[in-house]
Amino acid sequence: VQDFPSAPGAAGAGADFGADFGADFARHLRRYLARCGGVDASRLDGYDFSTASVGLVASVPGYHSGPEAFEWGHMRLRQLLARHAKHPAEWPGVQTEEE
Repeated sequence: VQDFPSAPGAAGAGADFGADFGADFARHLRRYLARCGGVDASRLDGYDFSTASVGLVASVPGYHSGPEAFEWGHMRLRQLLARHAKHPAEWPGVQTEEE
């Protein structure tokens, strides 16, 4: 469990994971709420997610291609692992986007 404070002024920007999490969370919730309705996703702009120590891997129905493919599901997980995972080079079968 992690609490996020109100952002001073605009939404906070910060550490790599935190900045990514805030943007990813808002994007996912906006996309989800567009289908469901009922909640104003712009309220997320009032919170500072820069201290988040997680990355968001969300699933959104539909087929995603191009750059959008890396925003959701297993391709998002692949991207986060390539960017943040620490692993010994000798582990067999582990590949990153750089390889």
